[in-house]
Amino acid sequence: MSQEQCDVLVVGAGVAGLAAAVAAGKEGAKTILVEQSSVIGGTATRGMLRQICGLYPAGAAGPSSTLNSGMCRQVADALNEAWSFSRPLERGRVLVLPFRTTDLTSCFSEWLRAAGVECFFETRVTGVQTGGRTIVEVMARGAEGPQSFFPAAVVDCTGDAAVARLCGAAEDKAGLPRRQMAGYVMRLRELNAVASLVLQVPWVLARGVAKKQLPPAARWTTLEAGDAEDEGYLKLSVPPESANASFEIEAERVVAWLREALPSFAQARVAAASGVLEREGSRLSGEYELTEEDVLRGRKQADRAASGAWPVELWDPERGFILRHLDGAEYYDIPLSCLRSRGLQNLWAGGRCISATPEAMGSARVMGVCFATGEAAGRGAAAWAGRR
Repeated sequence: MSQEQCDVLVVGAGVAGLAAAVAAGKEGAKTILVEQSSVIGGTATRGMLRQICGLYPAGAAGPSSTLNSGMCRQVADALNEAWSFSRPLERGRVLVLPFRTTDLTSCFSEWLRAAGVECFFETRVTGVQTGGRTIVEVMARGAEGPQSFFPAAVVDCTGDAAVARLCGAAEDKAGLPRRQMAGYVMRLRELNAVASLVLQVPWVLARGVAKKQLPPAARWTTLEAGDAEDEGYLKLSVPPESANASFEIEAERVVAWLREALPSFAQARVAAASGVLEREGSRLSGEYELTEEDVLRGRKQADRAASGAWPVELWDPERGFILRHLDGAEYYDIPLSCLRSRGLQNLWAGGRCISATPEAMGSARVMGVCFATGEAAGRGAAAWAGRR
């Protein structure tokens, strides 16, 4: 059995986990990053995301810098340098940053190396041993068998509070039937007249739902044009009762319907699919719980760890996409106490694992905010480990 000692153990290599690991390593902490898949990037990579949301203040019209400094600004600058099209774009009342996944993963790979972070891929956490009010051992299974990590501090960036759940420090704040719909993305090729399809697809699928030929959630499907002339990204919604099952059959039914209904879709083929992308799940039981009121009123916090400005974005199984903008404020603060466990002294969280209500998480879960909370958690964990 492999055994590893470290100052900070970060679990999950999505954007929050990457930011946490780099931040901890830069602070001089011996840092280990554990990821259950073989690649970094999490949903950003697997979900074929093409725009970063939540980097800029609400209502800004062409900002000169990001809302959060540190990692957020470094990411934006690196993406700007790598691709001339990576510039803020207006999307209604918000700004997004287009990016290429390869640019994002390349810059973080380099930052991980520079920060001295040791990475363990294809390694899944299987258990946690606590002693008093601290985590003393994290058990995992990798490609070569069982492994044990003995960290001074742990940062849970798994997206579903996997570490916190194993040691009883998490809450399922979004159980069925309240849980939001998940996402499922398909990259399609050999489409014709993609611009017209963007408008036609939702209408055609709504007709299929009305005829009871397609599942109700199909009416929330959208199509986004890709970079190539014949490319599009079909974005489907996965109802809570289907999120843990194989969704490929339902997704193929939607594509088959579109092939029959739209001549421009007749030759469409699926080039890649994301699998089910959860929007919420279990979260840390933190010292403070971020609320929808905190978000919409732009509440400022004395122990600010990060700031957010994205609207409350909810995907309701009955009503579909719901967006609630901040009430006249440019941003709100996320306190450090949302990132710290209420019961365990050395457990932190970043990204979708932080302590927040489902409504508040509808804003805090976007990539731009996850960079910031991940970085704050990594720095906090490194500081705590340094005091031991």
